[in-house]
Amino acid sequence: MNEHVEKEWPADMIKKLRTRPAAHQLQQKMRQVDLAKQVGVDPRTVQQWENGDRTPGSSSLKRLIGVFLQAGKFVVDAEMKEARLLWDTVKQMAEARSLTGREFASFDEAWFAGLLEAYQQTNTMTNAESLQRLAIMPNERAMDRVSQHSHRSTGNLPQQAALFIGRDAHMQTIRLMLEKGQVVSIVGSGGIGKTALAIHIAHQMKEQYPDGVWLLELATLQDADLLNHYALSVLGLQHQPERSELDIVLQYIEEKRILFILDNCEHLLDAGAALIETFIAANPQLRLIVTSRESLNIAAEQVYRLPPLTVPKTDDIASPIAEQIVTSESVQLFVARLQLVHPHHHPTVQEMHAIENICRRLEGIPLAIELAAARLTILSIEQIAERLTQLLTFLKGGRRTAAPRQQTLKATIDWSYSLLDRKEQQLLQRLSVFARNFTLDAVEAICVQREPEEQADHPIQQEEIIDLLSSLVNKSLVMREQQYEAGPVRYSMLETIREYAHHQLYDEASTASIQDVYIAHASYYDVLIRQLSFTFRTSERDQCLQQTRLEYSNLSIAMQRAYQGILSENSGMRIASSLYWFWLHEGMGNEGLLWLSRFLDHDSQLGAYDREALATAYHGQGVIQFVLVHLPEAYQSVEQSIILSHSEHYNVIHSASLRLLSFIRMHQQELDQAVVHAEESIQMARQHGDVWNLASSLHALGRMKLLLGEVESGTMLLKESIHYFKQADDRWELSGPYESLGYAALQAEQFQEAIDYFKKSISISQIYKGTWVLIRSLEGLIAALYATERYRETAMLIHAAQRYRQQEQMMGEQPDGIDMEQMDLEVNKQLTEHEQREIRLLSDHLSRERLVAYCLEL
Repeated sequence: MNEHVEKEWPADMIKKLRTRPAAHQLQQKMRQVDLAKQVGVDPRTVQQWENGDRTPGSSSLKRLIGVFLQAGKFVVDAEMKEARLLWDTVKQMAEARSLTGREFASFDEAWFAGLLEAYQQTNTMTNAESLQRLAIMPNERAMDRVSQHSHRSTGNLPQQAALFIGRDAHMQTIRLMLEKGQVVSIVGSGGIGKTALAIHIAHQMKEQYPDGVWLLELATLQDADLLNHYALSVLGLQHQPERSELDIVLQYIEEKRILFILDNCEHLLDAGAALIETFIAANPQLRLIVTSRESLNIAAEQVYRLPPLTVPKTDDIASPIAEQIVTSESVQLFVARLQLVHPHHHPTVQEMHAIENICRRLEGIPLAIELAAARLTILSIEQIAERLTQLLTFLKGGRRTAAPRQQTLKATIDWSYSLLDRKEQQLLQRLSVFARNFTLDAVEAICVQREPEEQADHPIQQEEIIDLLSSLVNKSLVMREQQYEAGPVRYSMLETIREYAHHQLYDEASTASIQDVYIAHASYYDVLIRQLSFTFRTSERDQCLQQTRLEYSNLSIAMQRAYQGILSENSGMRIASSLYWFWLHEGMGNEGLLWLSRFLDHDSQLGAYDREALATAYHGQGVIQFVLVHLPEAYQSVEQSIILSHSEHYNVIHSASLRLLSFIRMHQQELDQAVVHAEESIQMARQHGDVWNLASSLHALGRMKLLLGEVESGTMLLKESIHYFKQADDRWELSGPYESLGYAALQAEQFQEAIDYFKKSISISQIYKGTWVLIRSLEGLIAALYATERYRETAMLIHAAQRYRQQEQMMGEQPDGIDMEQMDLEVNKQLTEHEQREIRLLSDHLSRERLVAYCLEL
């Protein structure tokens, strides 16, 4: 049996294969529910497999292996090896757990060989030379040439709406415009259907854009300074020190056939226009659809003003009902909604006349029609027509400066709003403080009114929230979002309704009430992110990260309000201080530094800040600066953190900051002082029972001992660090001590042991979006391979490491005791010029995912 079986657990292998980037779908993740559907089991079963609660039976295991093969989860040219390893690992576990001693079926090599042959025939390359290269080392461009069954990254385009009415002529015109020029702006009033039309067109044209269709939803992006970062994040790209976010995006889109949709651009016109002009200058093949209430006014822009859906003409009243439905898009939409609510109801002639009247009154605006049709659950068609008529007549006395269509849309929302009771209206107003989406727990914590009884008009009590929210969902003013993963149900509002509710809050609520809900929102998310930060360094890190991603828009808007002066800056600083670990993990260091500097650079406010949060914020700023190799700035930040945490006895922050200072000293070649700081950090952590800081600081001191040539004591410290990280239940941080143990083994000339340690660190590095962990472990692996005279592999990895160092701007920092340049020269002496060119070509196209897979297979 393969020696690795004893080291691998079935649960870990199944999860690792499921979450591993596929060879032909690098940016698409397979969820547990996706795997369950394809294997033909319940999602709970997959969850139990990955939790280690049970193992697949032989038939389920065959289907599982087949799914992984078809999804490209196995490393190319190692499919048989990895499939056998998975099978043998499950077999060993199943037999060990069997109470009856029943033997599990052995791996059927002939069965898998047939499966593999069929898969390879489906994915045969047409070019023999390309196939030969792919066999040596797969790369993303080679995988893109695999036959018509190959799946490329298709971007983040959401699914088509199940109900899309009309717009045929508009779609045809816009598609022709996209063929003639690079930018088409779909311009129209709110609720006119711009976004739905853009997404529908994108689905029709997505085959023309093999490099993906990408949707940038700008409605909740209020800060133009973050537009480039948002584009970087949507594309799934990584931050790189000393390179602007825009440069990284431009390099990615160069020579690609991509379609972008910039949705709801009206509040970012200048920044959006500048970004688009830069995009199209960088890539003539690029196409962009912009939706906005106002045109961009740039030279390349083709403006398409989207009218409402067609409505019945007054002289069509005598026409047959079927003809009216066919010729009027707005009537089609209303009738379709009617049949969803009442599937067996067929409108009478009288009701059709009422529907025609509704559609004309609403001027064919889709959102208005949708909201009107939502009342079909409680009103008849005639009642809707009567109420709408009365309300429209009333609203003609409103703002005369607003456009007619804006008045009509507001009339529709006003009408829906008037059907709510007072407490429902108050809850809708308060829900406008959320960005994007929210949970029931958040609503209960934030939207309960805290004013004294005599000041509040029908105050909302906590026990009423669930019924009031349910009512708003039923009346289509709040939507329940579709869920794919376990967790609390999330809710959202259409942006136009959120804006309307926001205006109503300011028009109807007292200043004290408005301030109350803003403070409650910031306080809730402050507490939430602090609670999540405690679980980040435990086995619950995955759940912690996922929840933070879901709540990040609300955390951002709370910081934005504090920065704008709507709330105290202290509230924003507290949230920012708790987010540094998230920014670091997600590769969002530049955004993190932007927020932290906004609050920390105001000297006049520092005295009013929460002292512990301030010390944490300085520490977090220093950590990000250190990772981005801004050492002088990192030193200044950590110095402030140490001063504060020492004076206020914040022992956890003090210990962590001393460790950070020791790393900075170490990188500045001040080893003696670095050792002093690390020992101080260890002493403090031991004294206060701080297991995680103790583990991390032991790792720091162990590394320093290795640099001082004290290999034996350094190795003991590193192994003690691993012990405490496991005790803290944080397996992610084991990458550091494993990497350092690899260097210790190198110094002791135990090369195979060094290779094993570096591979462990490289494997763990996959969870980080940044590449600093990968780079250091990769360079250690290079040294170990060189020592064992594996020159071809050494050359391959040297070239890859050089490329990643350039991207991370780490050129001035050398691995511990390793001269990479000299090693490169010596390796090249062992290879022919032809071999060097071949290796360089393969390495240039080696993605991070393929690089990791290559290292782990050595």
